[in-house]
Amino acid sequence: MEALERTASARPEARDEATVYLDGHCMLMRRAAWQAVGGLRESYGDYKEGYVDFSLRLWKNGFATRRCPMAVVQVEEAAVDSREKAAAERDGQVLLAEQWHIRPGYSLQMRRDLLADFDYSDPDFSMLVAGCACGMDLMYVHDTYPDAELQGIELDPHSAAIATTFAPVENIDIETLDRPDWQERFSAVLMGDILEHLRDPWKTMRRMYEYTRPGGRISISLPNVSHISILGSLLRAHWQYEGDGLLDRTHLRFFARNEAVDLVTQAGYHIKEVRYRKVPISEEMTKLRKALLPLLQNGAQPFDLDAYQWLIVGEK
Repeated sequence: MEALERTASARPEARDEATVYLDGHCMLMRRAAWQAVGGLRESYGDYKEGYVDFSLRLWKNGFATRRCPMAVVQVEEAAVDSREKAAAERDGQVLLAEQWHIRPGYSLQMRRDLLADFDYSDPDFSMLVAGCACGMDLMYVHDTYPDAELQGIELDPHSAAIATTFAPVENIDIETLDRPDWQERFSAVLMGDILEHLRDPWKTMRRMYEYTRPGGRISISLPNVSHISILGSLLRAHWQYEGDGLLDRTHLRFFARNEAVDLVTQAGYHIKEVRYRKVPISEEMTKLRKALLPLLQNGAQPFDLDAYQWLIVGEK
């Protein structure tokens, strides 16, 4: 139970590290790099997404970007109306999405919480990242453990094209994937926020088990359909799909804790750890949670209402 109640791991110790994109304020670069990609695009104006676009162009032209966490820069920003700032952020996201044909809020995220589940000390370490998006997880492992063998799978061709900067990437629907040469090849399989989008995640998990070496691990994340926000909506007779989150309109499958664990064990893995990620909830949801606690049955626990995502580690 202690493992269940542990939330996602903290960020590793700060170090200079590669990053898919920089987010402005202070950049130091070679003149040749600036000139090679044409600098910042004027079309982005003051939108911070202009730095993301610039960074992606640097990578595609053979350069690299690194973040320096220990550097200190003093920035004095003029007061900006919160509504104007929110509108500007939305406009910048739209422009970036149109320019690169990706979902910036999803495609450029790194799953440090899942990356921490693997032992990288194996000299033959190899990792498969399924649903690698633009490849931030691949970039991190490639930068930190340059001898690791890496492989990505990504359905979206635009995201896959960016991810190939860091590792070989199969631009394919994972549900049609059939690679006999991958049998027992990978010591680590990472599947962050992908299984809920599949028609048959159980079949896909069995395929991942085939590709995992004996003693290898898989780390997955799944949204929790028992989260208090979902129950609150149901009590109002609502099941409203959205652009992202627990009820992302592209989600095809839904899991509570027991079913999420079953998804891993039925594929053949032994469970090494189950934990969860929390998000802040409103005062109204806090009151509802308190009211529902006495109604929990059949082994349900308070954290079943708290978990926004289940993070599960299985071992072959």
